[in-house]
Amino acid sequence: MPSLTVDYEGQGLRANTVCPSGVRTEMADRRMTRFAAEAELADHSIESAYDEATRTLPMGRPGEPGEVAEAMCRLLSPAASFVNGAVLTVDGGAAVLDPGTLAFDFRLTPRGDAGSADISTPASDAHCVPPSRTGTEVTVQDGD
Repeated sequence: MPSLTVDYEGQGLRANTVCPSGVRTEMADRRMTRFAAEAELADHSIESAYDEATRTLPMGRPGEPGEVAEAMCRLLSPAASFVNGAVLTVDGGAAVLDPGTLAFDFRLTPRGDAGSADISTPASDAHCVPPSRTGTEVTVQDGD
């Protein structure tokens, strides 16, 4: 990606990378179904599996595809016109975790006693309409 940034700088093109992680998709739902059974979670539900898999994440929940799309739209929008060669991690804070210290995080509750995670999507000032596969224009609409 750095070479793309340099190679096309004079042509008005920008090259950025989006790195999503922990996003709730059909494929992730299938994996969570298997995880619920493998981990012998009480109700074997997908929701319990997601709660268990994300309880140590700063956001405490999986991402939604729309949240990744919003990040991509932001990079495509005029608001990011000076962003070039960036790597945007969209993972709910997972990249900042130090797995070796999780055992010492006394805020964690033992498996089975975890409360329900807040999976609401935060409100946004503006909503980006992702570009179509054939078009290149990005529309940013004011939020209600």
